[in-house]
Amino acid sequence: MWFMYSVSWLAFLIQVCFITLSIAAGLYYLAEIVEEYTVMAGKFIKYMIWLTSLVYIGFIIFESLSMSLMLLGLASNGVYLLLLKNFPFIELSSPIFLFSLVLIIINHYMSFSYFASVYHPFTEVSLLFCDTQVALSPS
Repeated sequence: MWFMYSVSWLAFLIQVCFITLSIAAGLYYLAEIVEEYTVMAGKFIKYMIWLTSLVYIGFIIFESLSMSLMLLGLASNGVYLLLLKNFPFIELSSPIFLFSLVLIIINHYMSFSYFASVYHPFTEVSLLFCDTQVALSPS
């Protein structure tokens, strides 16, 4: 029985390595596409921000989530739109970029705090955290 157990762990580690390589290759390919088609990538990111804002507005209207958390998400999206004005040239020391970093940290902290105190199913929690993927999109 120990042999099968050992082989299963080895197979699991090999699968993790291949999954990691696949994700890395996919991200590299996306970075190449963004670099090659900057105008289209900027438009796509802008549409993602607007769609995310609509989802936040839907949360405000139809759900009983924390209002401050939803408004912070909308404010973050506004800052991300300001950041897109100079896309693809983003200065890492610009006040707007630094403010967007501060907002994403505060947004995640408030989200973790809220969902630690108020129970929601995992699918709902993961939806809200995936909703912040706009901030982490390749730029």
